Amino acid sequence: MRPWPATGAPPIEPLLRPATVADPDFYYGVLAPRVAALDIWETEYLQVLEGRDPVKEWTKGTWLKPLLDALAEPERSRFETSYAALVAQAYPPRADGRTLFPFRRLFIVARAK
Repeated sequence: MRPWPATGAPPIEPLLRPATVADPDFYYGVLAPRVAALDIWETEYLQVLEGRDPVKEWTKGTWLKPLLDALAEPERSRFETSYAALVAQAYPPRADGRTLFPFRRLFIVARAK
């Protein structure tokens, strides 16, 4: 079931946006011709989460908050329940009960010409 009425666009659609960080090759293409030295690397941190709906709860304090704030009840609760089910399926708990949630970070160090 959709967490918003079947007619019209979801009220959160204006808040949805593409990924805020591009792939490293994009930044290389933009910066390399303009700098003397360039280092680009990315890493993925694993957040070790515990509890019920850990990924939902962790993201609720960051990027999920404006989406939930834009919805009125009962759509908010339906959306949150639907989201919790999707992320629980994507990030299931391990045998020890903990959930690993990858968190990608991109780093860039450039030296001017």
